[in-house]
Amino acid sequence: MKLHSRAIPLFLLLIFVLGFTLRAYRLYDYSEFSYDPARDAEIIRQIVQEGKLTLLGPPTSVSVPDVPYGTTYFGPVFYYLLAPFLPLFSYDPYGPVLAIAFLGAVGILLVFAIVKKLTNHSLSALLASLALAVSEGAIFYSRWIWNPNLMPLFILLLLFFLVGFQEKKNRLLLFFSGGCLGIIIQLHFIAYFLFFLPVWVLLLDYFSSRNKKGFFANLLFLFLGFLLAILPMILFEVRHDFLNTRSIVYNLTLENHPNGDNLGFSVGNIGLVAKTLFTKFLGLNNFWLILLTVLVLTVFSFAFFKNKKYSLISLYFFVGIFGSAIFNHRGGLDARYVIPVFPVLFILFGLIFHWLFFSKRPAGLFLGLMLLVVFIVPSLFSVKKSLGFPARHSLKFFRDISQIIIDDYSATALGVGKSFNLAVLADGLGRRGVSFRYFFHINNVNILDEFSYPAADILYVVDDQYGWSGIINNTDTWEVYSFEPKNLERIILAPYGKKIYKITK
Repeated sequence: MKLHSRAIPLFLLLIFVLGFTLRAYRLYDYSEFSYDPARDAEIIRQIVQEGKLTLLGPPTSVSVPDVPYGTTYFGPVFYYLLAPFLPLFSYDPYGPVLAIAFLGAVGILLVFAIVKKLTNHSLSALLASLALAVSEGAIFYSRWIWNPNLMPLFILLLLFFLVGFQEKKNRLLLFFSGGCLGIIIQLHFIAYFLFFLPVWVLLLDYFSSRNKKGFFANLLFLFLGFLLAILPMILFEVRHDFLNTRSIVYNLTLENHPNGDNLGFSVGNIGLVAKTLFTKFLGLNNFWLILLTVLVLTVFSFAFFKNKKYSLISLYFFVGIFGSAIFNHRGGLDARYVIPVFPVLFILFGLIFHWLFFSKRPAGLFLGLMLLVVFIVPSLFSVKKSLGFPARHSLKFFRDISQIIIDDYSATALGVGKSFNLAVLADGLGRRGVSFRYFFHINNVNILDEFSYPAADILYVVDDQYGWSGIINNTDTWEVYSFEPKNLERIILAPYGKKIYKITK
């Protein structure tokens, strides 16, 4: 089956539009804006608006508190990649969120380009890109401000440049590959296994080339690209006595992590990785179907490994599965830890479909069509289901409630010359309301900082469980009980089942 050359760009455009639409659908309702996204948005705002540059990125989840070097940080590239999109949208966090959704959709085009380069056939490439476009997990991890959400784009760019180098031997592509690798490692350290991919490409080139001296020049270009990308992290380490490096070593060698995180390879972890991958990113919930799909991909990955052209993708599949099996959290595995692996599923699907569908054998044709169904149909049902559940703490939630407080504070005479602060007694929102504070900052409302509650003239308390009696008698929330004496000015009924207590002294 051959597509008309003029139809290919149109089909690809339609698939891209579909993928972007699914990722951008009702972002204000579906984009989570709880503590981590709000913290990162605030840091990006300070970089752009106040010129507060940073050499550190977000803290990792495996950090240990109350230890001088217990907190491990990712690189700062995440902040600078999103920085241009904040002023474009008047500092509304919707800008960076939309950018992440768009960049997630760009991955669809890269999957097409990679599969097309490897198979020289458009139909297989289009189907692979369609499978990624409708993947529930890929959509889910393209819809809020979070450093791992940018990894798939740069992983696919890394593959694109490496495949390009294998074809054209252009060392500039190795430089770009190194840059992508440096960005990926800054976004999340769990992608460490990707270092094997450029090394493999260089070794293949070395053993197939007559000019063995070219290997060192290739390695230099790769290293320079990587070095340039991680330069901010190197500068921080040099300036701060290798604080982050010592923190990484400390966390890696900690036997019993207080967060319940376990580091160390196990066969059981391989099962967790496979189950998480195929459940979250392909929508498969049947054990036998997952097992069958794993077997098909594994068998073909072994077969493709003999093919110099396909071996890079086979290696990615194996080191991704085994490299991700070094971690679990209390015996389970969060889907975020397989984000560096999932792009290979769709590339492999394109390669396997191409081989089966064009084998001209009835069994191959049948298996190819079955694989097509497995990669697309369950995802369609998963996407439909997932679009029915907006985020509990969405951008819209925080924006709407913040605006109510802003309007009240700005409209009353009491607000003139009076300082105010915000405390939160609603479940899961953080006592100091970091997510609400972001909207005060971008609206130029001068809220006191998170350590100045006793100094405030007005305290707004967002509540959904305590009530006025609980606020008056509160002894477990410093942000509330430190504000004395308490005089209830008014109760504002807010959306989402919340009440806002405006308290004066």
